[in-house]
Amino acid sequence: MKRFAIGTAIFLIGGFAYEVVSVSFKNSSLKAQLEIAIGYQQQLSEQTDANIRQSLDFERKLKSLQDQLLSSTVQLSSLNTDLEEARSQIDPDYEDLLEKVRMEVARENFNQRRVGGSPMSSLSNPNSANAMAADSIPKMYENFINTLGLPGTERQEIIDAMIEYASMRYQMFDDLIEGNLSNGNAIAIFGSQGLTDSVSNLLAKNQLRDLSNYNLLVLKNSARHVFAESLSRLGNAMNEDTQSHVLDKLLDEIYSLQNNYGAIVAEDGSMVSAYNNQLEAYDRARTNLLEELNNDQLQQLDRFLEERSSGVDIMLEATIDSTGSVAVRNVRVGVGDLPQ
Repeated sequence: MKRFAIGTAIFLIGGFAYEVVSVSFKNSSLKAQLEIAIGYQQQLSEQTDANIRQSLDFERKLKSLQDQLLSSTVQLSSLNTDLEEARSQIDPDYEDLLEKVRMEVARENFNQRRVGGSPMSSLSNPNSANAMAADSIPKMYENFINTLGLPGTERQEIIDAMIEYASMRYQMFDDLIEGNLSNGNAIAIFGSQGLTDSVSNLLAKNQLRDLSNYNLLVLKNSARHVFAESLSRLGNAMNEDTQSHVLDKLLDEIYSLQNNYGAIVAEDGSMVSAYNNQLEAYDRARTNLLEELNNDQLQQLDRFLEERSSGVDIMLEATIDSTGSVAVRNVRVGVGDLPQ
């Protein structure tokens, strides 16, 4: 009995010890799991905080972009308003102004001798000159500018520079005819290189050369239409082919290097010198045609040359519409009105 009691006690003590070890092991496992869970919770909390900070940062950036967009929209709206106001102040009715300028030029040219004024005085007003230049330059030189293949901004810079030059030229015509320009200024504005000089900083040398040739072509074609009307009006001895040949000879001499490419001032800056050179060009053309024309045709040519010798033609603009019709606006200054 005693042994049984001792054995039972040992068994109970051993079982209790096993339970203690088992509980201790379970507590250790739970503690490890708890630490892992706490680690996960801490990581989740940190990630949540990071997400919240990132979300707030995104919201601040979005708010800033919205403010910038709103500011840009307001500025654009303000700019459009300013442009419209400026346009209405500077040029409230562009087409009416342009037509008024043209009518004034035509009327003053018609009444020049009667009133004793310059046919160009109406263009001395900057608004009138700008309107004329902005209308004529793109029409006269658009084909050439298109051949350059330049980007829109560079293309517009060239057009703007040419318009600025043409506007200044219009405004200075009255001073030129009244004899109020120095020879140097007359050459710079009305000489044969005036147009190309106005864009010399925007084009390469070969492009300037092409522009000079194109400008010469524009001038010759404009003069051809003015001359053809006058030549036809003074007789019918020439058929179409003969008249075209006569005009070719005349224009080749008038727009030659020897005649300063037909500029309205000579190389010395004088309109009188340019007129005298023009007479010599007529004489050279007549000499070249002398053996090619019969007596009636030569008489018709002489009547034409006599009429042209009474003054100087100033080609203001020349345009060609979609049908190929050419419109030339030309002012004629009598010999007696040339500045001495």
